[in-house]
Amino acid sequence: MRKLFIPALIVAAMVALLLPGLLSAQDATRQVKVQLTSTADVDEGELYIDGVRHGMVRKNIAYTVNLTVGDHSFAMRTVVNGVEYKREKNEAITAGSTVQWVFIHPIRQGATAASGTREVKIQLTSSADVNEGTLFIDGVNRGTVSKATPTIVSLSLGTHKLGMQATVDGVEYKREKDVAITAGTSPQWEFLHPIRQGNAAASGTREVKIQLTSSAAVDEGMLFIDGVNRGTVRKSSPTIITLTLGTHKLAMTATVDGDQYKREKDVAIVAGTSPQWEFLHPIKQAGTTADPQKAYINVTMSSDSKVSKAKLTIGEKNYDEIQRGKTRKFWVAPGINHKVMLEREWNGKTYRAVEYITLQAGETRDITLNPVKVE
Repeated sequence: MRKLFIPALIVAAMVALLLPGLLSAQDATRQVKVQLTSTADVDEGELYIDGVRHGMVRKNIAYTVNLTVGDHSFAMRTVVNGVEYKREKNEAITAGSTVQWVFIHPIRQGATAASGTREVKIQLTSSADVNEGTLFIDGVNRGTVSKATPTIVSLSLGTHKLGMQATVDGVEYKREKDVAITAGTSPQWEFLHPIRQGNAAASGTREVKIQLTSSAAVDEGMLFIDGVNRGTVRKSSPTIITLTLGTHKLAMTATVDGDQYKREKDVAIVAGTSPQWEFLHPIKQAGTTADPQKAYINVTMSSDSKVSKAKLTIGEKNYDEIQRGKTRKFWVAPGINHKVMLEREWNGKTYRAVEYITLQAGETRDITLNPVKVE
């Protein structure tokens, strides 16, 4: 009996020594912010993490949760105007002291997302700190992606995760982003900007105000930070965001009257208690005036309108007022049903004109709207 008792004591002691380490590894957590992509067709949906409902996930407001380090399943579902949108994805939560972001791009169910393919050209940005790296698409190694020439692949329509990884002089560079492959006859271009790992970017955050210069030739444009669409940047007021300390790539693009404007620059976000200001000055691009990856709408307010001007809305985006008889040109994402609306409150009455329009990549269409009194 004594011979059996001594080995049992030894095993118990070993378990007592190992168990705290095992438990601490399992109990490690990280704060995670979950949000819909800025290009999502819906504003919100029900969020499920590992099959458990966690409230609502939205496009403009992040859902914050603490999760254990390891693989987790994220899913969302919603129904808008009788159309169902869903998305499921697995994400690895890694150890870290800063917030880890997870973005979900809803997929319209029963739509054309699974009905075809498109040629996609993937390339590193011209300002990347590395010349090439290993390309991953939906977690699968697809060879090399470089700065000099694009990697050409054929992808099914819908959302895919692009990633790259490279090690140069012992320094690791990575980048991941979700992209929506839309229907089109010409190649769709996607760029990856590698982020240096293990630098000061993990030591804190700072509020940043981004604005177009006062002498910019355009009033607003689409803002991209590290290749991710972050909404609109304007000349009149700043776009306010929170960024991790370290180097980030700011970029903007806009198309006005068929002329394209762009600007990219690398900025160093440094520690500080007050907001850091950054300005972008758009540069007019030479060459063709139309982007084959976009569609264009020429919106005219009818000269017969009862009101002299009206506020323009395309989808969920508000623009400046259009004058009676005037025309303005806008670019929109192809393959999506856009709601174009002119509206004006005048003399206690509402005047409105609405038209729904879907365009293909490279297409330009003229529409004339005549706001009428809403009874």
